[in-house]
Amino acid sequence: MLMRIVDWFKPPVFEGDGRITRKAGLVHLFIMTSLVFIVLLIGVDLLDKNIPTITIWVDCVLIVVTLGNLFLLRAKHVDLAGISVIGVGLVFVTVLTWSLGTIRTPSASFYL
Repeated sequence: MLMRIVDWFKPPVFEGDGRITRKAGLVHLFIMTSLVFIVLLIGVDLLDKNIPTITIWVDCVLIVVTLGNLFLLRAKHVDLAGISVIGVGLVFVTVLTWSLGTIRTPSASFYL
């Protein structure tokens, strides 16, 4: 059971196709980094009493969508998973900015 969990954190390897394996490794890195970032962000949001509850729910939805991207990647839809990571990132920043009710300097610089 523990080995299955450890294998889940490894990037997928597609035998006989080095190009897709390399791309999958990069997309896997982005997805895992996003998951760590979102979990840390939820922790910070829970500690701050000024953050609206909807922001925490948006973060939870983002975890589910990011895990969906991971399943896409493991199903050998590497290009779709890569495009989805970028699109989800843009939508995520937009929705979080909306949920906070203001444009704050760090989130506004993402669009530049």
